[in-house]
Amino acid sequence: MHSWVLRDWGVKLGAGVLAAFVWFHAVTEFSYQREVEIALEVQEPVVPPAGVAPLVVANRLPNKVTVAVFGKGKDLLALRASDLVLRLRPQQGRASSRLSLRLTPDLVESHSDLDVAIEHVVTPTTLEVVLDRRIERVVPVRPCVRLQLADSYTKVGPVHVEPESIRVSGPRRDVQGIEAIITDSLVSENAADYVEQEVALIPPPDRMVTLSRDRVTISVDIQELAEYEIPNVPVALNDAPPGAQVEPSRVTVRVKGGADLLIPLLDAEGDLGLVVDYSRWQSQSEDAGIVEPPADRLYEVVEIRPERVAVVSR
Repeated sequence: MHSWVLRDWGVKLGAGVLAAFVWFHAVTEFSYQREVEIALEVQEPVVPPAGVAPLVVANRLPNKVTVAVFGKGKDLLALRASDLVLRLRPQQGRASSRLSLRLTPDLVESHSDLDVAIEHVVTPTTLEVVLDRRIERVVPVRPCVRLQLADSYTKVGPVHVEPESIRVSGPRRDVQGIEAIITDSLVSENAADYVEQEVALIPPPDRMVTLSRDRVTISVDIQELAEYEIPNVPVALNDAPPGAQVEPSRVTVRVKGGADLLIPLLDAEGDLGLVVDYSRWQSQSEDAGIVEPPADRLYEVVEIRPERVAVVSR
């Protein structure tokens, strides 16, 4: 390599950098056009007069638009997409009306001090907006729980949700058909203790609705399984005439359920609530004289001895 190429290399490098800087400065002083994808925010329609139900946008719209921006090169290079936003606010119309709205440069807001101008909206140039009445309903929360209990453990009572219901608001056509809001799955394996967990609510798909909250608390009582025999449990007679009673009037009941609930709390005289239906006995139906436990019990009745009794008059 010739020595003259390496001679004064620092001066030559500096001259090159300076030339590039001068060229870049000159180029960025020229004006150009640049296309930028910016956020589209669609606001609720103009607030109506007092006594008139408000309307809301009832169809899904794009969240981005592309605009053509004009300015000096240095400003266009510094411009960020987040510096601009196109805000669209439909005028108040009537329910189920469909509006065709033209997107124009004057709808674009700038949050920058850069000297740029919006020339035109590239795409989309128009939007089809559907309006509908805004309504609100209170709907129940439906928990989604998948429990795998540990050996010798049982679930006691129903699954509890707090709160049990929430408010749902949005376009009438979307809100009216909602029967319940489903929670995200609560999954517990080898559960052997009280379960309490905060879970997310899942908004209905393809519906433009707002939930009053996004999470609820699910709790499940899990206890060690126990089996317990309770003697001398009284049996009552439903809707019977005076003097009618069952014979025998007391039975033995074997129950199974949570140990914390059964052994210390169950009382033979007042808690089991066994009954015989007098009308079935009178009609001599197949289940006449059957001793029945209450439907809303927190335990499983394994056996009632005897399972049938007679109805006698005294």
